[in-house]
Amino acid sequence: ADPSVADDQGLTALHYAAIDGNMKLARTLLEHGPAGLVFCEAPGGETSLWIACARGHLNVAKMLIEAGQEALLRKTSNDGCSCLYIACQTGHLEVAEALIKTGGKALLLKKTQDGHSCLHASCA
Repeated sequence: ADPSVADDQGLTALHYAAIDGNMKLARTLLEHGPAGLVFCEAPGGETSLWIACARGHLNVAKMLIEAGQEALLRKTSNDGCSCLYIACQTGHLEVAEALIKTGGKALLLKKTQDGHSCLHASCA
């Protein structure tokens, strides 16, 4: 089966690995799955990295950052919410720090479609 094919909810196997924080599955999918799997988006524009950040799965997030580099870090959900924004909004400080240290510094000032930045998310 093609791991980049989404289910009826629009999620791939890598999205589910990010949801569950399943390092072993994420690693297997990244090593043996199709090129570009890390960039697949859910219907709301969420990548597997975005989901791992929202759930606070630091090790999965680090693995996904390594696989997708800056191009993945820069992707946002359909409403303009970055992976750093969602990590701040959900209170996952370690994840936010890892994102900043691995090239996500520019995301600190990036705003959502509503005009909110990571600072807004952290204080909400």
